[in-house]
Amino acid sequence: MRKIYSVFVLLGIVLFSCGPSSEDYFKQAQAKLNNGAFKEANSLLDEAIKIDSSEPKYYLAKGASLFSLHEYNKALGCFDKALALDSTNYKPFFNIGNIHRVNNNPKAAFDAYTKAIQLNSEVSDIYLNRALSAVDLGENKQAIIDFNQAQVLNPKDLRVLYYKGKTQMALMQFKEAINSFDAYLNLDKTNPEVYYFLAGCKTALSGNADDEVCSLLKTAAEMGYPLAADDFSEHCQ
Repeated sequence: MRKIYSVFVLLGIVLFSCGPSSEDYFKQAQAKLNNGAFKEANSLLDEAIKIDSSEPKYYLAKGASLFSLHEYNKALGCFDKALALDSTNYKPFFNIGNIHRVNNNPKAAFDAYTKAIQLNSEVSDIYLNRALSAVDLGENKQAIIDFNQAQVLNPKDLRVLYYKGKTQMALMQFKEAINSFDAYLNLDKTNPEVYYFLAGCKTALSGNADDEVCSLLKTAAEMGYPLAADDFSEHCQ
């Protein structure tokens, strides 16, 4: 009888050990996240956390799935938990900043991104998002500083060049904005808005719509940008 009991105990251990591990659930959740199946990912991450509630990356991933589901308060709780488990990782602060941006709280977002940068100063997206928060705060000069650093870290990021150029226009730094938009078009020639902004910068410097400006407006208009079509009709025909 003792031997039979021992066999059942051993069998139970084997069966228990054959169940999915927390990492198994996590990998399945990652696949779901990559495919945009956020609810399924969230459920799988709950299973991972049930098995191991001390792993910060599970909370980071769960926060990401909740963010994508627009459940921002719940996502914030997950990022706070990840931060409590590992205060050396910049990602919780970065994601907390993103939530504050979505919730139209640029000061809190700016501060969160600053904390993220203090932990990792080599991630271009942190500088980009902090720059956008600075723009929302009306701190355009600070935004340019951050755009510049983002560009150093990722020179081919079209978002950086686009928003940097727009911010330079707001500061009436038209020559600098032209450089930003030219750099954009060297990488991608499919955004009509950039041609339109470039035409605006050149007009601001020259005071008139010359042939180059009209060519830019025509290009933007042909790409379907209505403001460019209006300006082309008014100034170039």
